[in-house]
Amino acid sequence: MNHDFKILKKVKEYIFFLESVLTNFPKKDILSKNYIYEVGLDILYLVLKANYSRDYSERKEYQKEILVLLSVLDFYIERGFNHKYLSENQLKKNSNKLIELTKMMYGWIKSERVH
Repeated sequence: MNHDFKILKKVKEYIFFLESVLTNFPKKDILSKNYIYEVGLDILYLVLKANYSRDYSERKEYQKEILVLLSVLDFYIERGFNHKYLSENQLKKNSNKLIELTKMMYGWIKSERVH
C-alpha cells in the first residue's frame, strides 16, 4: 500500500470533515446523516479497491463509481444546507473539498494508460 497516495489521504481527511459537519444534522434526519457517512466510507473503500486493482477496466469502473458517489455527496450536503442543517460557510468548505477530490479523481483517471 502506498501511504503517500494523495487521493486516499484526501478522502480520509474528507471523512473526518464529514463527521464534524454531520453533528449539525438533527436526530429526526438520522437516515440522511447515516447515508452521507456511509457514502463517504464507500468512497474510501472504492479508492482502496481501485488502488489495489491491477485490471485497467476494473479500476476504471471503480473510479467512475467514485465520481458518482462524490456527486451524490454534493447533493446531500446541499440538501442539508437547504434544510438549514449547515451554514453557508460549511457548504462552501464542503464544496471546495468535493471539487478538489473530483479534480484529483479526474487527474488519476487521465494519468491511467492501457498497457
